[in-house]
Amino acid sequence: MDSQKADVDSSPSPVPRRLGNWWSLALLVGLGWWGFSLLEGPAKTLAPARTDAVSQALMAPKPGDGPEMEVASGSGVATTGDPVPLSPEQQVLGVWRDFYRGERTLTLNEDGTGTMVVRLAGVAKKLFAETLEFDLAWEFEDGQLVMSTVAGRPASKFEVIRKLYGDRADYEVLEITSDQMRLRDAGGKTEYDWRRPEKLYEDVALDDQSGF
Repeated sequence: MDSQKADVDSSPSPVPRRLGNWWSLALLVGLGWWGFSLLEGPAKTLAPARTDAVSQALMAPKPGDGPEMEVASGSGVATTGDPVPLSPEQQVLGVWRDFYRGERTLTLNEDGTGTMVVRLAGVAKKLFAETLEFDLAWEFEDGQLVMSTVAGRPASKFEVIRKLYGDRADYEVLEITSDQMRLRDAGGKTEYDWRRPEKLYEDVALDDQSGF
């Protein structure tokens, strides 16, 4: 009897064994969670840093993106970076020359004013004067370039020309580039080929054009 009691007393209690198993399981889960946190934690903290680095790299200026200035030939209008298409008002700015009924030099200013200096040839030079000067006002109206004479010199010759030809001219714009401006009068009969003075051929003769 005493030996059996001793055996019973010496056998491990079932309650501590279950507690030991739960403790082991909890310890394993805790170690696993701690290890997972070590692996996942740096990833979460590094991910934003990598994203910011990529964003900064994409937003960083590239070679050639600097504020390089480009000036449209003859217009005095500057653009930054890639060339931006100019409006007709910007394209016509500056000095132009043609040889219609003499040598004509046209200057169009940004404020809507302008001048035209005409060196007449042939019969027109004898009838009027060797050189005529006109003060102009210009604008674009319904897609057409409109030029109006405001004053002229010599004054007496200017009054005669204004009575003969009027003081307003409307032109259809056929083509405008940095070096060339092709216009056609409102009646569609005459075309005018204006060029930048530095692009004209030096051997163009004034007498090749028809007179008044």
